[in-house]
Amino acid sequence: MIAYVQSRWSWIAFFIIQLTLINVVIYVDSGIQLQKSALFYLDGIILLLFIAFFVWRYTRETKLIRSIETIIDTEMTDWHDQLPLPSTKEEEVLIEFIERAEGEQRVKFMNYEKQHLLKADYIASWAHEVKAPLTSMKLTIDANRSVEAMRFIEQDWLRIHLLVDEQLSVARLGSLEADYVLAEQSMRQLVGRELKDLATLFFQKNIGVEIEGDDASVLVDEKWARFILRQLLTNAVKYSESDSIITIRLGAHGTIPFIRIEDEGRGIAEKDLPRIFEKGFTGMTGRKHNEATGLGLYLANEVSKKIGCTLRIESSEGEGTHATLAFSKPNAFDQLAK
Repeated sequence: MIAYVQSRWSWIAFFIIQLTLINVVIYVDSGIQLQKSALFYLDGIILLLFIAFFVWRYTRETKLIRSIETIIDTEMTDWHDQLPLPSTKEEEVLIEFIERAEGEQRVKFMNYEKQHLLKADYIASWAHEVKAPLTSMKLTIDANRSVEAMRFIEQDWLRIHLLVDEQLSVARLGSLEADYVLAEQSMRQLVGRELKDLATLFFQKNIGVEIEGDDASVLVDEKWARFILRQLLTNAVKYSESDSIITIRLGAHGTIPFIRIEDEGRGIAEKDLPRIFEKGFTGMTGRKHNEATGLGLYLANEVSKKIGCTLRIESSEGEGTHATLAFSKPNAFDQLAK
């Protein structure tokens, strides 16, 4: 109401000036015989009429604005149906403009989404095509373990395999719900399978692994849970010094089981910690390490949120990093989804 009064100050000023002039004319003109009490009565009637007119205009002119404010405070679904019919030509033009702008934005968004889906499909198709020769290369490597050069070839093969897998996960991230299967998984087995696939990375830097704590079963999608562990383990190896130890602790906070990966690496600068889950952010440590893409922790965190897990990173520069993946407690819906 205050904003409306301020926007109509010219009306109020005009009314005050007009009423003042009428009173001056009546007071000065001797031909008009009117008692002061009658003049006050006339002024009161005029003032009441102006107030009534002002309230009527306020109710009519702000009806559209109040409807828009209500829509903004709630879900913006079917907002067209919630708008009142325009009461003035100005409101009609405004509503037409909003609907036209919204329609154009919707078309742009649909075109963008279409292009994004095409790009994602292309990346997924490309990744699958690349996996075929990679599988063939892996078979050749396994068949020629006695050849010294195969050890170095396998290291490069694993790097390519991980990059392809990362790109494929980026493409699938938007439709993760369509590729999500819940099942009881042993935390120790999840870790063991991933360590086996990444063994070459650990051998390359002569990094040892210690697994501590009690095992527990978790209800989770194996593929996506292993994807998260893969990102955490590759980061731990990447930023650890040769001949160091990576400790994997299995445990539970109350009823919430977790897997914690502790390395003795370079750690993360305190100023970088708030941004480690941002897409493309590599931080000071990542800039010194040319292999950093800024996607690993971003993808791990996004996948964690989508599958109901929690990812937490604790680190001090020069003292290593602790990455904890906590699994959600199964609920009734999870049991039905199994």
